[in-house]
Amino acid sequence: MWWCNMSVCSTQEIRAWEQNSVWFGVPTRLLMENAGSAVARTVFEHVKPPAEVLVFAGVGGKAGDGFVAARHLDSLGYTVKVFLVYRRENVQHPDAKENLEVLLNIGVPVVEDYNRWLDSVPEKTDVLIDALLGTGFKPPLREPYRTIIEKLNKIKAKLRVAIDVPSGVDADTGEADNAFKADVTVCMDCVKKGLLSRHAQTFSGKIVVAPIGIPRAAKLYVGPGDYRVFLPRYRERAHKGVHGRVMVIGGSSEFVGAPWLAALSSLYGGVDLVYLAAPAPVLSSIISPEIIPIKLHGERLVEAHVERLVSEIVSRRVHVLVLGPGAGRCEETINFFCKLYEKLTHLEHVSLLGIVVDADALYSSAQCLGHLQEVGRRYNVILTPHLGELKRLLGREIADTLEQRIEASKEAAKKTNSVVLLKGAIDVIASPNGKIKLNRTGTAQMTVGGTGDVLAGLVAAFLARGANPFYAAALAAFVNGLAGERVVKNVGRVTPMLLIEWLPRVQKELEESNI
Repeated sequence: MWWCNMSVCSTQEIRAWEQNSVWFGVPTRLLMENAGSAVARTVFEHVKPPAEVLVFAGVGGKAGDGFVAARHLDSLGYTVKVFLVYRRENVQHPDAKENLEVLLNIGVPVVEDYNRWLDSVPEKTDVLIDALLGTGFKPPLREPYRTIIEKLNKIKAKLRVAIDVPSGVDADTGEADNAFKADVTVCMDCVKKGLLSRHAQTFSGKIVVAPIGIPRAAKLYVGPGDYRVFLPRYRERAHKGVHGRVMVIGGSSEFVGAPWLAALSSLYGGVDLVYLAAPAPVLSSIISPEIIPIKLHGERLVEAHVERLVSEIVSRRVHVLVLGPGAGRCEETINFFCKLYEKLTHLEHVSLLGIVVDADALYSSAQCLGHLQEVGRRYNVILTPHLGELKRLLGREIADTLEQRIEASKEAAKKTNSVVLLKGAIDVIASPNGKIKLNRTGTAQMTVGGTGDVLAGLVAAFLARGANPFYAAALAAFVNGLAGERVVKNVGRVTPMLLIEWLPRVQKELEESNI
């Protein structure tokens, strides 16, 4: 058997992987060709030619898989007939349109418009293929599909095959009030997680998984598909704050620029409001009309600031905190972060969703790891260390190899109940449950000081905009690296401010599918 292992995925994951595959140079038509070929092979294994095959097709990508299967089965000697729910011009997916044209060119019978054929479909056949509704379907099942599926379920067939998921079943939840009843469901690349539900199994029959040529790299490395799928789009009708409120807490008299870079990065990353809570020297040295300042007395962060900041977090309904840029490593500041963790753990009725721990806050966290672990249980926490900071956090040496960096990132994520974004030539993103992504966008010129602050602010922006913490970290690393590549290509030299300026441009390219 040539079927692969039965890995499980969500519909979001498979959509992202397919788009990433295109980015790596694998065209969607090739994926469709492989999918349809897999369906034809399944039919051939169960029912030999000559035999009658009826394919019922909708308007999307699943219909295209059905058209490819019909072509392969025709070439193998089956008597194939395709029934379209609507007219040929209503087929939406461009690859499906092309494959339908091929069927028409080679003379495979194609009957259009369910109104013309619904009452005259055969009562029995050899093989019935469901190419109607794909993984994008969400209940309830509407007309004309409800009536069509009820009709198909009455047809007697030696073999009933569903492509990817039986039409009428929610591929993520398994919910279905009525669905195509299959003997075999051919899942493309992975089992859609909804098919694991007991209810869905009454429709799916035997499940086989067919590899369709999605590269491993399209799953392992962050790509444009992840950005388009896992970062929520802006709402067309919204009010101020809906797309996130971020507060950066950091800075000292020695390091005034770092917190500003993080704050500006969050703003240019797409959030609505950004606050910068910092000692007075930070706010007097640099002024930006785009950032809302919260002035703290003294030259560095100290424990006495905690109560004021907690009050500001609550009253300003902050969604995400960025802790650490430019804060320094004196004992008073270490105590400040440890006390802040303790206070945040016991806050109630707050809008705070997540915390990005960067730079000197990471250094401080090694002194109060227990508090960090408790915060990780309460909030979505993302740590953004470089290798040296991760060594300190784990209290051990880590070899600078990709394998060891991955293992150490997974260890730290589990230990701190946090997502870890380990910065490097290849960034490693690890979640507490062991999930891993790698990012390889970027350039050697991004070693310049301040780029880490930009990354921390961008992570916070994506988290505040609604991405889950794992993808907020992964997508920020990806976009930050792409912005660096664009700066080098168009300007020649990376600086943190140039990097920030390019963040919206790169995001626009990604949203418009130009990458």
